Amino acid sequence: MAQGSRLHLSYERMALLISGCPAYQGTSTVSPLCLQRVQDINYSFNYNAQQVREIGSFEYIKDRNALNSRIPIISQPSVTLNFSYFLYDAFNESQMGFNIGSEGIFGGTSTLYKFPDFTNDPGAIAQKGDVNFFVLAEPSSWRKDIVGRKEAFPFQGLDLIGLGNCYLTSYNLSASIGSLVSCSVSYQCSNISFDIYDHAAPPTSPAVSVTGSRSNGIVDLPEDQIKDQVEHPNSEKSILVLRPGDLEVTLKNNKPNSEGGFNLIDLNTKGMAIQSVDISMNIDRQDINGLGSNYIKDRKMQFPILCGLSFSVIARNFEDKVDIEKIFRDDVDFDVELMMYIRDTLTEKRPKLRIKIESAKLNSEAHAVSVGGCSCCKCRRILSD
Repeated sequence: MAQGSRLHLSYERMALLISGCPAYQGTSTVSPLCLQRVQDINYSFNYNAQQVREIGSFEYIKDRNALNSRIPIISQPSVTLNFSYFLYDAFNESQMGFNIGSEGIFGGTSTLYKFPDFTNDPGAIAQKGDVNFFVLAEPSSWRKDIVGRKEAFPFQGLDLIGLGNCYLTSYNLSASIGSLVSCSVSYQCSNISFDIYDHAAPPTSPAVSVTGSRSNGIVDLPEDQIKDQVEHPNSEKSILVLRPGDLEVTLKNNKPNSEGGFNLIDLNTKGMAIQSVDISMNIDRQDINGLGSNYIKDRKMQFPILCGLSFSVIARNFEDKVDIEKIFRDDVDFDVELMMYIRDTLTEKRPKLRIKIESAKLNSEAHAVSVGGCSCCKCRRILSD
């Protein structure tokens, strides 16, 4: 990475890019694409040195040779990446490797990652779902946009921070009336690199193999695609803020004839005025190591994956359900569909994005009433994948 001559870094001089899975592709050229509407980025790393003392010495035990000495490193570095962005059309989710189906995110036969069809293709290979991220930044205080440059090699000399073998560990979505729909994600990575982009000798991909060897595939920044994606991120004349009526939530009771169950026991679902929706998904992973390798072979998902879905609701009508003990008689699950709309005019709207969640079970419910205010309810559902 270039020695920093910048005094500050403004938003137009930085971009976050991603290359699809699998992260390690040997000698294949990597052409990362820009993510859209990114709001913040932070990363950290720990090189996992083992600091061991010994009697008779005031120093830590070190590995030494004729030129250098260092505290022993017992495992590969631990690298984490977090960033957030505004949701609009699931473009970022698609680039991150989510299996976006016709029924939306997580809907119908669509799952987080696509499972290979081993029945029809016995030789299919299951992808690990790891990707590479790149932070492209202007190294000086010169006010110059990342996109729109007229020179022949517009990215020459820019700082390029690469994060290799990145595995998704959490995904959170928050939508509320009168606000932008925001998402935040976290990744666990295996490597981090700092390079200065040189068109004549492009840096290699930050992905590493199971033996710790860095990929020989070069990073080719596609100038035209970066320009198209970043300079004109909105392909339609619409705003990103959810107005009343732009967010619809449909709840389908999968056991309508059940005599019990914790299922919004006193609220009329058609009369609810939903104010906000929050989705949280945490993925526990198990690092898979092998003898003779300093780097992990995989970070396996640990099933089942339990997710959280919460609503903030203004209650207007109530159902005639007075026997609260019935909630303990059965496990009732719901299918939840979130539909987000965009508007061409103040009165005309059309569907833009659908999120479908299956088999959600209500876990808690809280009510609040105050003089001069509305009767509010907060519900939390646990989702099982």
